[in-house]
Amino acid sequence: MLLNFPPPANWQDFQILTARLAELMCIEGSVHEYGRQGQRQAGVDVYGELHGGEHLGVQCKEMELGKKLSERLIRIEADKALKFEPALKIFVVATTLPEDTGMHRAVTNLNQSGAYPFRITHWSWKHFNDMLNRSNHVVQDSYERYARSFGYDQELEDLEAIRAGFDRPAFIDDFMHEVNYEDFVDALGDTILFLDTGLLRDRYTSTLVSTTYARSMLPDGPSKKLRDELKKEATKLRRHAIQDLKTGRRDVESARFYNARRLALLATLNRGLRSLDVPPIAPNY
Repeated sequence: MLLNFPPPANWQDFQILTARLAELMCIEGSVHEYGRQGQRQAGVDVYGELHGGEHLGVQCKEMELGKKLSERLIRIEADKALKFEPALKIFVVATTLPEDTGMHRAVTNLNQSGAYPFRITHWSWKHFNDMLNRSNHVVQDSYERYARSFGYDQELEDLEAIRAGFDRPAFIDDFMHEVNYEDFVDALGDTILFLDTGLLRDRYTSTLVSTTYARSMLPDGPSKKLRDELKKEATKLRRHAIQDLKTGRRDVESARFYNARRLALLATLNRGLRSLDVPPIAPNY
């Protein structure tokens, strides 16, 4: 279920929300807010260090409903950001305005001008809303009461998505039905990545099989703990499968081993599912 979150009622809360979203992109502990309205540091309200060592600066631009974020206004803020230290790699103008093609054109024009050493982008309220729908942590921090008023339960949504990711032949069919070890190793690798990123795609069609929050977006609690346990068990199983792939071993005894290990993995998941009355997964072996 996707929610349409209302923008914060005041500028201070909007800056706090902007900082929370910046934290999803930046190194933990590197995001800072600068001053209060009217006391910005070189046009930057929120600053953080990206994982590649580059620097992100965000200007929270308070705009009245019905107003437009013009190229001139973006240029004024970008000119201020030229003085920010350390030098920025990305400069964002964040507003609560709806998505607008004029903003896209303005940003494109400024980036193509070559006048700035950083890339300019903008976050409309659509960007904020999309990120809120993908971030359990930020919703609980800023919008928990609002979300719960719609009967939205992030942990339940997450568990149902994880269940869909494991209710697949690689985990529920007898191992003797596997065509080869290589497919099994790939399936385990896709699942481990899914537990981190929240995205699981079909290997052949690239269509999404299941989608949920990235692990980094989850607050500490049962969901993150379950993800960690599943990832640990799946990683051990994949290492064993890689070794068997090298030796070419495939016999009845190895099938019994993989069936037992997958049953243990599903038992871990099913305990979490039952805790929120989500139907457990029933394997076919």
